Amino acid sequence: MPSEKRNLLLAALLLAAASALFMTLNARGMWDFVLPLRAAKLLAILLVAYAIGVSTLLFQTLTHNPILTPSLLGFDTLYVFLQTLLVLVLGGIGYVQLNPAWKFSGEMLVMLGGSMLLFQVLLRQGGRDLARMILIGVIFGIFFRSITGLLQRLMDPEAFAVAQAFSYASFNSFNRLLLWPALLVVLISVPLLWRERHRLDVHLLGRDQAVNLGIAYQRHTLWLLAWVAVLVATATALVERFGVARIVFTGVAGGVGDGVQVGDVVVAHDYVQHDMDASPLFPRWELPGYARTRLSCDTALTAMLLEAASAYVQSAAGQFDSKLVAGQPRAHRGLIASGDRFVSAAQEVQGLRTALSSAGHEVLAVEMEGAAVAQVCHDYSLPFAAMRTISDRADDSAHVDFPAFVNTVATRYAEHIIQDFLQKL
Repeated sequence: MPSEKRNLLLAALLLAAASALFMTLNARGMWDFVLPLRAAKLLAILLVAYAIGVSTLLFQTLTHNPILTPSLLGFDTLYVFLQTLLVLVLGGIGYVQLNPAWKFSGEMLVMLGGSMLLFQVLLRQGGRDLARMILIGVIFGIFFRSITGLLQRLMDPEAFAVAQAFSYASFNSFNRLLLWPALLVVLISVPLLWRERHRLDVHLLGRDQAVNLGIAYQRHTLWLLAWVAVLVATATALVERFGVARIVFTGVAGGVGDGVQVGDVVVAHDYVQHDMDASPLFPRWELPGYARTRLSCDTALTAMLLEAASAYVQSAAGQFDSKLVAGQPRAHRGLIASGDRFVSAAQEVQGLRTALSSAGHEVLAVEMEGAAVAQVCHDYSLPFAAMRTISDRADDSAHVDFPAFVNTVATRYAEHIIQDFLQKL
C-alpha cells in the first residue's frame, strides 16, 4: 500500500476512534441525553474542520503561499464587522429574533461579495509577494476590527452585550439550526471540489504554465475563491455564540405560601418583582415599559418540569437526613416573587404576603434572581421555566444548615429532576 493511502487510512481510523470516545466517554448511562447533545457538537466540529481545512488548502494553492490563510487576511474580522452592523441597525432584540436560516443565507451572500473583492485586490496587488499579501491582510484586519470597535462603542449596553457574545466562538452554544444548511453546503462542495483536484495540481505550476495547459485561469480562480469564501463563512457562522433555544432555571428559595415546607419544590408559573415600585408613574409592581406585573413561564416547559418534580419528590421520602428534610416532600406550582434583598424576618414575610395578596398575587416562594432571568427571556422571546427547592421558610424559624442543604438536598433534587425533564423534551 502506498504511503499516502496508508497515512490517510491511519488518519481515518484515528478520527473514528476519537469520535467514538467523544460520544461515549463518561456518559454514565445517560444515553438519551448525552448522544444527541454530543452528536450535534461532533457534527459541528467536523463541518468546521472540513470547511477551514479545505478553504485554507484552496487559498494556499491559489496564492502559492503555504502559510497564508483566509483568517490571516482579515476574513474573521469581516464577519464580526457584519454582525456588529446588524446589531447596531436592528438592536439586540431584533438581532436574536432573526430567522437563522435567512440570516445565514444573507451573511453568505454579503461575505461572498466582500471576500471576492478582497481576494481580487490581494491577488492583483500582492501576486506571489508573500510579505505584501500578509501586510495587506493585516491592514484589512485592523481596519475591520477598528470599525467594529467604534460601532460597539456607539451601542447601548444591552446591544453591546449581544455584540460581545458572538465575538467568541463556542462549540458549546452554537446555533444548531445552522447545522443543516452548513451540512448542505459541505455536501455540495465535496463532489465539486474533488472534481477540481487535478486542475489544482496545474495551478501549483504557476499562472503561465496553467494558462499554457488550457486552464481558464481568471474564471477558474474566481470559482475557487468563491468556494473559499463560502466555506469560511460557513465555518465562522456555525460556531456563532447564540444558539439558546430554551432556558430552565433551578435554585433554592424561601417558602412563604401556606403548606410550602423545607424540602418541597415550587415550579413557577409566573414571576413578580416584589420590590418593584415606580409609583406614581406606574402602579406598584408593574414593570415600566412592559404594561404588566407578572412575567409568565412557558406553559409546556412548566408542565413537563412539574411532572418531573412531582415524580422525584414522591420517591425522595426517607432518602435525606430528617434534620434537612422532614416528612414527605411535595411539588407545588404557583407564583414566585423576586427582589434584591434577602427576606428573612417573619414580620417582613407577613407584610409582603399581605400586600401582594391584596393585589391578587398569592406568592408561594421568594428569592432574589428568577424574575430578572424571566424578564430577559421575555425580551428575547425564549421559552422559560423555573423550579425552586425550598431551603427555609424565609422567616425567623430557619434552622437548616444551608450549605449542607444545598450540597446534599438541592443539588440532588436539581440533578434528578432536570435529567427526567430532559428525557421528556
